[in-house]
Order: sequence, then structure tokens, then C-alpha cells
Amino acid sequence: MRLLITVSVMLLCVAAQAAEHPNWDTLQKLLGKAADSPEVNELVDAYGLSHTTKGPSGMFTSDDFAYTLLYRRNHISSIHLRVAPRLKEFSEPHWRPYDGELPADLNAGDGRAEVSMTLGKPIENRQNTWRHGELHIWVHFSEGEEAISELYVSLRVIEAASQ
Repeated sequence: MRLLITVSVMLLCVAAQAAEHPNWDTLQKLLGKAADSPEVNELVDAYGLSHTTKGPSGMFTSDDFAYTLLYRRNHISSIHLRVAPRLKEFSEPHWRPYDGELPADLNAGDGRAEVSMTLGKPIENRQNTWRHGELHIWVHFSEGEEAISELYVSLRVIEAASQ
């Protein structure tokens, strides 16, 4: 088992050197996994993600803030992808957008109309959340809804925190 984990970490390190960010398939496989699972730890180590906690919740974030794995009750519950560059007044020079393929055949330049053509109608009462297989994809559009700014992807609908 140790040899398998070591080989997996080595392969992830090679992949990390070949691409700045892990591909979507690699990230998606972590949804629902324990935050301290070998698979999550391998990715965190291979890509040097920072770890922030608050009680049983927390996140692993890339140094360039392109993607974040969010967890609740010690399980990866959502993945945040920063698709568009941030406005200069709200960012740091090293912050970059996610450079991998987006889930569900979405493209960074897709506006609301293209997202709806690709994913169908949004979930009722959630104008910015779509179902795609087992995934729920919340899309934040740029001003004018001309392009995707951010994606939050989870295995179930992301609920607003109760007040």
C-alpha cells in the first residue's frame, strides 16, 4: 500500500510540473472524500496547497487562488474554480484563473445562454445552479452575464448558511 501511495505521489508531482493546476477529472474524484484521505493528501502535497480550518470545516487553496477544495464535517463538499482573472483592485499580482478544462463541457467565455444550452434549465428557484449528472454547478457570471467568472461544484445543492 505504501508503495502504491508513493508511486501515486510521484505521478502527481510529475503532473504538477507539467501543468500548473490539476485537471478537472482529478479534482472531481475528490468530491465526497475525507479531507484527510490519502487521495486528498497526495494532491495537497503535490500542488503545495495551503490549508485553512475553522472547526470541522476548512479549505485547501492553490497559491495562485485558482482553485479551492472546500470541506465540511471533514469531507470535500465543493470545489471552487476561479475562471476569469480577478479585477486588479481585488487581487494580487500572482493570482491567476484555473487553467484546466472546466466541468460539463463549459468554457470560460460561455455566457448564461451558452451555459443553458449546454446544461439545460437551471434548478428551479436557483437561477445560477444547474444539475449535471451527480453534480450541482453554481455559476457566477461576469457583469452582463457574458462569461463565466467562477464555478462552485458540489455533489448536492449548495445551501446558503442559515442565519
